[in-house]
Amino acid sequence: MKALLISPPPPPSRRIALGAQDRAMPPLGLGFVASALENAGHEVKIFDNNLFRIQLEELVGKVGRFSPEVIGIGCTSAVYSEAKKMASVLKEVFQVPIIMGGPHPTLRPYETLSGTKADIVVQGEGEHSIVELIKCLEKNGNLNEVQGICYKKNAGITCNPPRALIRNMDDIPPPAWHLLPMEKYPRKDHLVDIYPLDAVNTSRGCPFHCRFCSNQAVWGRTYRSFSPERIVSDMSFLIDNYKTRGVYFREDNFTVNRKRVLNLCRLMREERMDLSWICEARVDLVDYELLTAMKKAGCERVWFGVESACNRVLALIDKGITISQSMEAFKLCKQVGIHTGASLMIGIPGETIEEMKRTLELRAKLVDAFDATVWINIYVGYPTSPLYEQIIRKGWYKNMDEGGICEVATPYFDRKRLEKILRQSNMRQRLRALKRGDLTELFAEFVSLASTACARISDFF
Repeated sequence: MKALLISPPPPPSRRIALGAQDRAMPPLGLGFVASALENAGHEVKIFDNNLFRIQLEELVGKVGRFSPEVIGIGCTSAVYSEAKKMASVLKEVFQVPIIMGGPHPTLRPYETLSGTKADIVVQGEGEHSIVELIKCLEKNGNLNEVQGICYKKNAGITCNPPRALIRNMDDIPPPAWHLLPMEKYPRKDHLVDIYPLDAVNTSRGCPFHCRFCSNQAVWGRTYRSFSPERIVSDMSFLIDNYKTRGVYFREDNFTVNRKRVLNLCRLMREERMDLSWICEARVDLVDYELLTAMKKAGCERVWFGVESACNRVLALIDKGITISQSMEAFKLCKQVGIHTGASLMIGIPGETIEEMKRTLELRAKLVDAFDATVWINIYVGYPTSPLYEQIIRKGWYKNMDEGGICEVATPYFDRKRLEKILRQSNMRQRLRALKRGDLTELFAEFVSLASTACARISDFF
């Protein structure tokens, strides 16, 4: 069967919110699904419209040249409105089954099916479900037998039992990099001098309870990962075929399994892999021995989700860390020579203005003491997380988009006030960087401003 997998772009308004993070990276989720389908004998193509961002009229022409028998659309809450438009046009023109997968359809299957022209939703991990689903469609079989899907049936919606999580991650074939236009991607990160740099995902599931996050609803609480041997094999493939020199492990909790990371670092040294790499970790899951091993294996930078400077706020969101643990993690990284990054957040429901200001002051401390790069986020409600359910229940929101994403508006603050506070903080930080002659930080700020400006300009076209 001929299957086309498409990744939609975010709408212009969402690109403004993303700012400097709005950098097209290969859609690895679709890559994993494509490999599973190819291994099952199907002809597959991927079109990443988050990269090319062509109009739907032009997309129809490209789709027509492939003549797919089924179309799959990857969908997050951020791109839901674009995915909805895409499904409507492609269904009308090609009259083939439209399948949606990804975080948003997984979390909101009924809304997705009732609100779009999609025929079927694949929930959670898609590699096994999509193979069974396509086989069923090919043979005009009974969709009732396919676990992990929801579908339209007799003017209603039917959801089958969920599919069990994939326990042995090594059974999942590597992403179909050969189906992606690797030469078209930026393959770099403006904060590290590594090129070409590629993203790699090596684990799924999260055992923690952060109230602002909905990842567990997609991947489950059980942490599962590829083996060190499999990770090294995938990275060797990237080096040999795409001249990769850097890797960004795009997962929230790279160091959850300490033994896995130590074994991976050992294998990378034994294989003499000429790679620099970046990862994301919790501040309470690093130590001197682990960080030293990571540094020797090529770790260039670690991003930490610090979130707040106030232990009360950290408790509000069930982050499970303290500010003293955060400071210790940054100290250890500095000792072993690993650069650091911090993600901070303001606008958490229940947070006071004074607590937000303390968090913004923490940025200066992290920059001055540890030369850290700091990214400030204004909290936005994403569907199904516990914090999201709270703000919906209390009515602390406004400007909800089609994907259910909304701005927080409590009796004490709203988005407009938060943006003003953040602008003032950014101005103070730029002045501090100017006094220090810190061109790196000024350049990062320039990239962020330029990205936002470009996104605003695109609204007119």
